[in-house]
Amino acid sequence: MLVTASYPGIEGKINASISFMTLNQIRANRLNAKRSAGPRSAAGKARSAMNALKSGISAQSQILPGEDPAALEKLSGEFYDYHQPESPAEREVLDNLIHLSWLNRRYRRIDAQLMKYEMDTTYRPSPDCPWGQSFGSASVRFLRLQTRVNAADRAFHRNLDQLRLLEAERPILEADDSAPDPPAESPAAPSTPDLPTT
Repeated sequence: MLVTASYPGIEGKINASISFMTLNQIRANRLNAKRSAGPRSAAGKARSAMNALKSGISAQSQILPGEDPAALEKLSGEFYDYHQPESPAEREVLDNLIHLSWLNRRYRRIDAQLMKYEMDTTYRPSPDCPWGQSFGSASVRFLRLQTRVNAADRAFHRNLDQLRLLEAERPILEADDSAPDPPAESPAAPSTPDLPTT
């Protein structure tokens, strides 16, 4: 049900299912909105930028600080050039493959960074076995990371199998009518039996 508002400056129709604000609340909201300049710090601006995430394989939100957007574009181009999807379903599965491949690359970087972090922050690093000591102190974190790697790898292979099935179901194109017909074989000359000579 629509009703006409009688507040000055708020002419028009308002949905009656929404609870009405008082005139003082409306004025206070407008005053606060005029004072707001949005986030001022770099961190606040970064959080605010994530408010309107875009979907899709090329969405900027898939790129984390320190990652190269051109690398994701290259990866996407390679997958699309190789598979050349022909249907929306193939494109969706291919986008999943690209995303999972990107995640696996990210997880490899995280693994290396986690090991470096542990080595740098170990209280008394062992000169004989710093890697083993770092791994031992962060084994729970490495296990969590490996769980995510395994899940992404399984999902990648499931999606790859699904894409192969979809590609196999593509309609077989009819033979092109403009292509010349292959030459007809000439009939073989009848063979004559060998006759005795007299």
